[in-house]
Amino acid sequence: MRNAFFVSAAAALSSVLLFASFARADQWTAADAAFAARDNNRAKIAEARTAYASILNAATTESDKIRAASQLGRLAIYEGEMLLPENDAAGRKAIFSDCWQGFANKIQPGQNGVGENPAFYYFKGVCIAYWGKAAGPLASLPQVPTLKALIAGGLNQDLRFEGGGIYRLMAGVYSNKAAIAVGLYRPDDALAAAKNAVLQGAYPGDPSSGADYYDNWRGLALTQDEKGLKADAIATLNEKIAELQDLADNDALPQGRGAEAKWNLQQMKDHLARLQAR
Repeated sequence: MRNAFFVSAAAALSSVLLFASFARADQWTAADAAFAARDNNRAKIAEARTAYASILNAATTESDKIRAASQLGRLAIYEGEMLLPENDAAGRKAIFSDCWQGFANKIQPGQNGVGENPAFYYFKGVCIAYWGKAAGPLASLPQVPTLKALIAGGLNQDLRFEGGGIYRLMAGVYSNKAAIAVGLYRPDDALAAAKNAVLQGAYPGDPSSGADYYDNWRGLALTQDEKGLKADAIATLNEKIAELQDLADNDALPQGRGAEAKWNLQQMKDHLARLQAR
């Protein structure tokens, strides 16, 4: 009888664990499905955000925490920078504040059972930068040391993460004239960082290299323009617009980043038009 009890108990425990495993898989599936439908759809973005936040808050493994926080970071960047108009400063600040003051800290190295990882430095740094863009130089000035530390820390991680994402962050920050007010305008370093971004190989689990992230090419053109290299910027834009338009026309946009690629395509077209009008 005792042996039968233990066998029965073990079977019951096995069933519970199996159910929990399936439930978690279902939770990821639902979150990822909403994420995949984010293209110009704030309702799906909200759905995905809620699902990933729930996963992150309940996660017990480092990999689950980093994956969920990374997805939340990607949603913040897409919605805050690519969907909300620039004059919606309040909306942008709210989205990016939730990122850098909230979920990004849950994957801070050395805390919550999480070790060193490039996602923390990249997403917290990007969200501070975008928050500062919306908040203005005076409000963002106290966060400059933190942003500098995140960039420095990110440079000690796997530089391939998010297609050379830490270099993309550097290029965006250092090429922005508004950063003069906070001592971060460094156009030479911005151009070097943009070039480094496109040279990165593919990060483990990511099928794309830095050259496949078209925000890197958009950033390169912006930094070339900022340095007065108009002809180079036009050449970069013409080549990459044609390349990305062909991918769009053939339903072959970068895997998992179609929404962002379409936004980058339009941004590059707009930039090219401005350059040609000058």
